[in-house]
Amino acid sequence: MSNVSSPPQNPRYSDERRAAARRRAAQRRRDRTVILCVASFAVLCVVLVIIAATTLGNRRDRNVASTTATSSDTVLYMGYAVHIYPELARNTLDPDAFSTQNGLLSYDDGQLVSENGIDVSEHQGKIDWEKVADAGISFAFLRIGYRGYTEGQLYPDERFEENYAEARRCGIDVGVYFYSQAVSTAEAKHEAEYLLELLDGRELDLPVIIDWEYADADSARTDDIGGALLTSISDTFCSVIERSSYSAGIYFNKDTGYIHYDLGSLSDYAFWIADYNKTPVFYYAHEYWQYSDSGTVDGIEKPVDLNLRFVEK
Repeated sequence: MSNVSSPPQNPRYSDERRAAARRRAAQRRRDRTVILCVASFAVLCVVLVIIAATTLGNRRDRNVASTTATSSDTVLYMGYAVHIYPELARNTLDPDAFSTQNGLLSYDDGQLVSENGIDVSEHQGKIDWEKVADAGISFAFLRIGYRGYTEGQLYPDERFEENYAEARRCGIDVGVYFYSQAVSTAEAKHEAEYLLELLDGRELDLPVIIDWEYADADSARTDDIGGALLTSISDTFCSVIERSSYSAGIYFNKDTGYIHYDLGSLSDYAFWIADYNKTPVFYYAHEYWQYSDSGTVDGIEKPVDLNLRFVEK
């Protein structure tokens, strides 16, 4: 060890060095803090971007699913969850093939063409069927009878006999329909048998139709009828009709068809769709389309339902 004495230190110089060291250390701490904040913000941004992308992707997937399928056997179509029945053909009518002539719709796509028709009851009053035929009407569904929606009694249509004779005399093809308010398969069978008694073996050009509707009344006896029972009611009615050598069909609107009926169980019968649009948009193919409930036809003083029948060209 050296015995040479160290020179005396300058106290002020030492304090300045220590202060400078403290400032440098503080600056390094601030720099690290800034770096950590920037890094944390960057990580947060990445996480938020990932979350947003995932959410949008899931939402997009749900939106795509909502326009294609809600389950393996159901598709979402124009606001309805439509059950897929492999045994039923799709509606392939071309919207561009419709036109209007003399106030009546017509269809011609080169393979299918339409015929103009009406459906009437005693509510239309007396009809001049010669004028109706001259107006271009080639077929008519005539109400033959009905069941009351409150007490459930069966009644004949007061104008059926006259309408049937005059329509056929004027060369108009005729089918009949029964307004049903059956609440059981037994009542459906009774309605079909009652209709056959009224028909009394008359010749028909078109099917016998069951027109079962939910009555718009507080006292309607059919308010609580579910889809399974309704399907059985219509199937029972049509089965009785077809056992008597007449063909049978079912009239319904979109709500009843999509929500209530098991249409696959009724695929053997003709479909007559009530859908008041410029073109028929019902998901499944149908032989008859009621496109207006307020039409005008020469020879009929009151508003009348207008229909098209689609046939091969």
